[in-house]
Amino acid sequence: MSEPMIFKITSELAWDGTTLVDITREAFTKETRFYTTTIEKGGVIKGDFFGLLSGSAPKLVSIAVDSFDPLVRALVTPPFDDDHHRHSIDLTPAFQTVFMAGGDVLRVVSAASLTPGSRIVTLIVNELSEAEAVRYAADTLRPTGRTIRARITRDDAQAFALITNGPLLTSPFTYNMSIGYLTSTVGGQGYVSVQDLVDPGSEGVYVWVRFTGIGPGDGEVHVVDPRTDESTPVEVGLKTTLWSKPIWMSREDRLSFRTTAPPLSKQAAVEIEVSHVRPRLIVEA
Repeated sequence: MSEPMIFKITSELAWDGTTLVDITREAFTKETRFYTTTIEKGGVIKGDFFGLLSGSAPKLVSIAVDSFDPLVRALVTPPFDDDHHRHSIDLTPAFQTVFMAGGDVLRVVSAASLTPGSRIVTLIVNELSEAEAVRYAADTLRPTGRTIRARITRDDAQAFALITNGPLLTSPFTYNMSIGYLTSTVGGQGYVSVQDLVDPGSEGVYVWVRFTGIGPGDGEVHVVDPRTDESTPVEVGLKTTLWSKPIWMSREDRLSFRTTAPPLSKQAAVEIEVSHVRPRLIVEA
């Protein structure tokens, strides 16, 4: 690993996440490997770090700001693609470290900040050799499970009815990027299979459920065994917008629902979050 380079950049305006910090080493005051400068505004720092490093080399970058303002954050994204970030961290005066691949850029955002501060960004940049990048990937950049979110909406102004052996409730899902949900609209009754949503593997999954659009009524969540069609309610009296407790399910299990009729002009919906079993999740008995 190369010796770290430290950059302290003060922006006169809030960091906006979109404006390129288009400066070179001549804009900095240098003391050994410590670089300081002031810019009018900025938001995007390219991976060559102002021409001082190789833009194609992987790096570890530690980031800190001068405030605990919760609305200041940093994102690592592919170039010209601010919609798909690899990392997103809430910035504080404590250093936090992210990995940047070759070509990646760092975006800093404080434009929505409620406070006038948070203009100073300090970076500690370490360029990785090929062997260091491989070792870091093997030790740290491992696959991680993600949480899948789905919303099934009725288009017929009807309630959900408990079905244990009927058809699948879901029509083909569409991914809604703006909300991060798989969405589906249905006009009939049925059940949801875990495998509709995720490959649960051998460890099973945890599932959370809530209902929306059911007005003052309530809903029930049932787990259904596919071999016997037996069902057991795991949540009853669930009010609109309230999430259920975690429900453990195996790969073949099904979910079925019962709700009261929605109010006029309302569409009932069930929202489901699915997460692979992870050691950090603590479930009360």
